Amino acid sequence: MTTVGQLMRNLLLPLALVLGLAAGVWGDTLSFMGKGSGSESTTSSITWDCELTPPQFTNDVDNFSPSGIETACALRLHGGAANRNITGLDGGVDGRILTIHNIGVLNSLVLKDASASSSTENRFILDADKTIVGDSSVTLRYDGVSGGWRLFHAVSASTGVPGVWTTVTKAADQIVNNSTVLVNDDTLKLTMAANTNYQFRLRLFFNTAAAADFKFRHTGPAAFTRMSLARYGIVMAGSSFSSIATDSAYPISDITMLSAAATDPGTLWIDGIIQNGANAGDWQFQWAQNTADATDTTVYKGSWIEYTTF
Repeated sequence: MTTVGQLMRNLLLPLALVLGLAAGVWGDTLSFMGKGSGSESTTSSITWDCELTPPQFTNDVDNFSPSGIETACALRLHGGAANRNITGLDGGVDGRILTIHNIGVLNSLVLKDASASSSTENRFILDADKTIVGDSSVTLRYDGVSGGWRLFHAVSASTGVPGVWTTVTKAADQIVNNSTVLVNDDTLKLTMAANTNYQFRLRLFFNTAAAADFKFRHTGPAAFTRMSLARYGIVMAGSSFSSIATDSAYPISDITMLSAAATDPGTLWIDGIIQNGANAGDWQFQWAQNTADATDTTVYKGSWIEYTTF
């Protein structure tokens, strides 16, 4: 006699498999519970465990074919010390769905559109190169008719979900000492996809000395469609806001915030919109001492940037 638990399992198993494939959810256990013919309870479980974690990349990759690719449902990839290009992926079978997770934080993986560096059947069929930033994922579906991998679903820090804000917080202090050379902040950046609209806001907390002061700029991909940013800041020893302006283009000169004390905490706000053009790339916050001085100028952990698409 078929129990309720067995019946539910038989009915829901096909649906569970479809949902698991579509969402790229693996390594979890799905349980079905029901009453048997008597008073006993029955439980049935299905466990998926097909995530594959290859070694970190040391170079760009053609015809990527890690051991176990034939049965993998998700690839957990790490670019290592740099951004990496992936020009093709082995294991394509018509209708196969495969999720790629970038488990790195600082570097991106780039799926190259129609790259001749990989075999025809392993190439990606995209409208443009697809950048997978750190802690982001894409799901691909293999098109057996065209012979290549197509984008099935993507939610990432670069494309985002319209109306849903992503916040990135600086996890450690960053220091510049005795240097006026602008450095890229190691956290405060926004990886922008081509032809995508972004709304964002940044809050910076820093400390500098009167002898050093603080300067900054922001930079990003050329040929954007529109930029409208507001910025303003203050240092503790100051009596009013400074660096108040709106930017409709990337600054061509440094923006200075003057300190008036031996150690002078300050804060800076930037917010607005960028409608990015055909060039993908990073909007990047840069900073340094305005006058080289052998005291530390520090951007504090807890500084943050958050963004959404629209």
